[in-house]
Amino acid sequence: MVFSTTFIHMDRTESLELFAKQKITKIIDSLASQPINTHVTFSVNGNRHRVRLTLKDRKGEQVVLHYEADSMYKSVAILCEKLKESLRRKKDKNTNRKFFIPEIPEQIHPS
Repeated sequence: MVFSTTFIHMDRTESLELFAKQKITKIIDSLASQPINTHVTFSVNGNRHRVRLTLKDRKGEQVVLHYEADSMYKSVAILCEKLKESLRRKKDKNTNRKFFIPEIPEQIHPS
């Protein structure tokens, strides 16, 4: 998994980057089956702390999530919950799809 971060209008902090990487990696490892490219953008606009997460898998499918709160750590924690829900729904959707094989009624031959 490739994990990259961008900080906009704020200084890069190792503790925030490590916190986000640990939480996101733990969720992705438990719910995703393929290698995923992960990009997290942290930005500050006034009092609002925004986290944006972009996931791309090998098939080209993309998941984009964002959350805005008054604390950056709170934004990351709530975004991780949204990520867990999203990946769980995606995984359930893929595992519940079964091939539909219609039943062919037996031919009734008149005697």
